[in-house]
Amino acid sequence: MYVANLEGELRAFHGDGRPYWTRKINALQGGFFAAPVVGADGSIYVVSSVHYTDYRNGITNRRNDSYLHKFSPGGAWVYWRAFPEQFPASPTVVNRGATTAPPNIWRWNGSEVIMVPVLYKSPVAQDLHLVAFAVNGAVLADRLVTQGQSPETSGGSGLWNAIAGFFEDCFVNGLFLLDGCAFAPSFDPDLPLPTAGFPLPGVAIRPDPLGGSPLIMMTDARHDKVVYNFSPQGGFFPVARSSHLLRQFTTPPVALPNDDTLIGTLDGYLTRTRADFSHNWIARGLGTLTAAPTRLADGSLVVLSRGGIMTVVASHRSAILLGDTIASAAASCNHFFVSTAFAFDTFDAKIRAHVGSFPWIGGGLHAPVVGLYGEVYAIASNTLYVFPAPSRPSPGMPPPLSCILAPPTPG
Repeated sequence: MYVANLEGELRAFHGDGRPYWTRKINALQGGFFAAPVVGADGSIYVVSSVHYTDYRNGITNRRNDSYLHKFSPGGAWVYWRAFPEQFPASPTVVNRGATTAPPNIWRWNGSEVIMVPVLYKSPVAQDLHLVAFAVNGAVLADRLVTQGQSPETSGGSGLWNAIAGFFEDCFVNGLFLLDGCAFAPSFDPDLPLPTAGFPLPGVAIRPDPLGGSPLIMMTDARHDKVVYNFSPQGGFFPVARSSHLLRQFTTPPVALPNDDTLIGTLDGYLTRTRADFSHNWIARGLGTLTAAPTRLADGSLVVLSRGGIMTVVASHRSAILLGDTIASAAASCNHFFVSTAFAFDTFDAKIRAHVGSFPWIGGGLHAPVVGLYGEVYAIASNTLYVFPAPSRPSPGMPPPLSCILAPPTPG
């Protein structure tokens, strides 16, 4: 398992939680603000961003720069590549962008392409781009997704401005100051876990129902859903785009096996884009949504609101109040796991029963992960917890609620 942190470290752990290796990037390349992604050959790709003030040539430019890094499974730092530079003719804003979105991997005919959204400061506001890298680090495409508008003339986007200003507000003399990083939209000062803000949503990759190369599903973290096709030779091709002025999209998209794509909104709607790119909503009143919905084995959806309302969307809906979280649930065949600010909770996936709780402090910021052999990984207060694989009940004990395995317990 790989964990990237704000200090610019990529840490590898064995399945039982023992440290394997740690690599630290150049301090001038900043820190990691999103999870890494693993390629088919085991290579690890992760993106760093940095904010600094450039005084060269008598010009002040408070710029953001981002870099893609590749590591081998054994811990070698294979390369780093700078993101494309934008606005070179404007010396006060020229920059390589900032992002809190995780990379994703597009795969087709044996090729892999790393894709990540990134915000660029422009002369008037911020522009959202989608950048594609080859596995050797070459930039294959740089697509302008949405051009920003001046906050003075349009009111701007609170979420966009907050994400773009995050790096400027959170660094003093090169040090990351978590307590000063409340980059949540200013129009909601009572937002739970305000210092976590709204991470820039990543992209989802889904099969093309017509049999072509996989489609790239994304939002602009504002009001638009966007669908692209891609080829390594030709770059991104627009397939569909829709605007929803009453909704602001705040969760990453999730592609389902039936080719639907789900996206949550700031005002608690769970929206659906079908394979033919038609749209509707399947649930509302879910609370402020930051985390992507989680699909259970039976097709039900677990949706966690910012304020800790857990809703299971199925043939009927059920909701309970847990604790503040921006993290998605993790699901195995028989259980699902929820990280909140004050506890790590286990639920039976078949009958939705709460079967265990592990108290902690500082959770709710990172999604749990279920390992290959059933172990469950979770993070709270900069501590990695490894819960063992579910164990069989003792002889003579009644079976658990839904299967022959018991929920994880710390040990």
